[in-house]
Amino acid sequence: MGLNLSLYFIQVELNQMSRYLDVVVSALETNFKSVDSAYEEAMKEEISNSEFSDDYREWVISNHEDELIEAGQDFPQLLLVSFIILWYSFVEQKLLEFCDELGLTISITAKSKENFDTGIKRAYKLLSQTKDYQIYQKHWQELAYISKFRNLLVHEGKQLRLSYMKPDGQSVVYKRENELDLYIPIDEDLFRYLDKHKLIEVWGVSLNIIPSIDYCKGLIELAREIFIKLYGDLQ
Repeated sequence: MGLNLSLYFIQVELNQMSRYLDVVVSALETNFKSVDSAYEEAMKEEISNSEFSDDYREWVISNHEDELIEAGQDFPQLLLVSFIILWYSFVEQKLLEFCDELGLTISITAKSKENFDTGIKRAYKLLSQTKDYQIYQKHWQELAYISKFRNLLVHEGKQLRLSYMKPDGQSVVYKRENELDLYIPIDEDLFRYLDKHKLIEVWGVSLNIIPSIDYCKGLIELAREIFIKLYGDLQ
């Protein structure tokens, strides 16, 4: 397959990802409106029926709040976290396929001590050592942050537990006014990246990952820029 054709199919898949996000947004909005409408109907019935007790009213209100949180917060979080992991795997796979299309290989001797890594780092080494080519620094720095982010999601999930005691390993101090400081078990550079993109919020003693549609759309455009430049520079 020619390089131009490979780039074309990458563009097709990225466009599909973008349309998928549009469908996700529409589905989430529809579900949220449905939950809200169901509550309004329940309240109308409650108002017209004097037999309902105060306990029942409180249950309806509490249940509605839980469903709104699920529809407006939990479901988007689950879907977008999954999308970020999927996007990273896609970019990683396509970078390695690009190196394979160019026929890039590195010889390893019996006494070789060099670590050739995996994934995007392997692609970076193949390009730099065989083609004397380095992925555009701005793109590579962003990929490095997203790699850490992806690893966090895969190994720790979408919520981190904060602690009053400094944990082993890397951590960030979360200062609170008139309260004890909390420690977040996370790499400081990654924390700054997530905070910069407004991808995290502290709720009580938990750090929650809250991806946005705009961030995910930005990932698609980043991938597009990366591969257009790669194929343009090396085809």
